[in-house]
Amino acid sequence: MRLSTTIALLTLVVFFSACDRKAPALRADFPLTKLTERVYVVHGPNEIPNKNNQGFMNNPGFVLVRNGVVVIDPGSSTQVGDMLLNKIATVTKDPVIAVFNTHIHGDHWLGNDAIHRAYPKAVIYAHPKMMEKTKSEGENWINLMNKLTDGGTRGTKSVPPNLGVENDETLTLAGLHFHIYHTGVAHTDGDIMISIPGLDAAVGGSGFFYLCAVDPKGCPPAPPPLP
Repeated sequence: MRLSTTIALLTLVVFFSACDRKAPALRADFPLTKLTERVYVVHGPNEIPNKNNQGFMNNPGFVLVRNGVVVIDPGSSTQVGDMLLNKIATVTKDPVIAVFNTHIHGDHWLGNDAIHRAYPKAVIYAHPKMMEKTKSEGENWINLMNKLTDGGTRGTKSVPPNLGVENDETLTLAGLHFHIYHTGVAHTDGDIMISIPGLDAAVGGSGFFYLCAVDPKGCPPAPPPLP
């Protein structure tokens, strides 16, 4: 009787350990695109999350600041976040000091987990409405991504933003200004867009980057090169 009970307990331990074990890294290699001297993006496939893409479908990016890196939308899982960190490491050895989450959809912010594991002091910014929704929707997004990818995002934890930003707010992060826009209801009611004066670049609520093209003459001058 004791032996059968012990075997049953060991079986349960192995089962739950397997469920918690982190899924493998992304199999595909996605190129890093340099948009400006300080702005980079990794374009994900234009697909819904599935087993083949392992949940990667957004366009995570990062901005080089003085002695640090600012990440925008680190992706749908700790695996995507790890991929982004590996791409950052090919450009700089500086730490990630901040993250922006543009909205609540899990393919844009569940990668916070990887960033937080590697750089626990990095501040994660988002609109307060997005922050509030992570409390009730975080685990739902974890479960949905894991289901759609047949376990491809397993091991990802919900790491919500920890500091809110409002419309027309400007943050100065290690020498660069990040201006926040929130226009109400867009992709969601908590979308933010971020412009970076002097870099002729911005990031929109669905994680896309674009150069200053509406009125190039109105763009501020580029900042000096990184030391």
